[in-house]
Amino acid sequence: MSGVPSGLLGRIAVLTIVVVFFQIGVVSEVPVFGVSADLSTLLVAFVGLLCGSTVGAATGFAVGLLVDLALVQTLGVTSLTLTVVGYWAGRLREVRDPHLSESSLTQHRPQFVPLEGTAQRVGHIGNSKQKPKNAAQQRNKRRCRQRHL
Repeated sequence: MSGVPSGLLGRIAVLTIVVVFFQIGVVSEVPVFGVSADLSTLLVAFVGLLCGSTVGAATGFAVGLLVDLALVQTLGVTSLTLTVVGYWAGRLREVRDPHLSESSLTQHRPQFVPLEGTAQRVGHIGNSKQKPKNAAQQRNKRRCRQRHL
């Protein structure tokens, strides 16, 4: 877990506590088609896909232990299940994107796009008077016209 920034780990910890208590207090009381949703499994899979197998497994263990303690269940059953979910979600990430490592979380920061001129760009969506910029766009435009005829 050395490649994961401590700020990200803190946010994951806070999100874990919030999701588990929201799951226990609210979501489990509202069945959808006779089944209550399980947000803790989704959280663990999300963390595994975001941070890798090690962090995913550790988060799965922590979330499972917190759920078992909060519901006064047999300790370890949910922990084991969610550890496996977190590990395999992380492995999926590592197999699909082998060039990404845990250290890539610290190297790439989200870039914010300025919103100036957005109204002009939105106004051009669907405007058929714009000319295509390259040959591929011209072919796509011709195909669209042929389908609609």
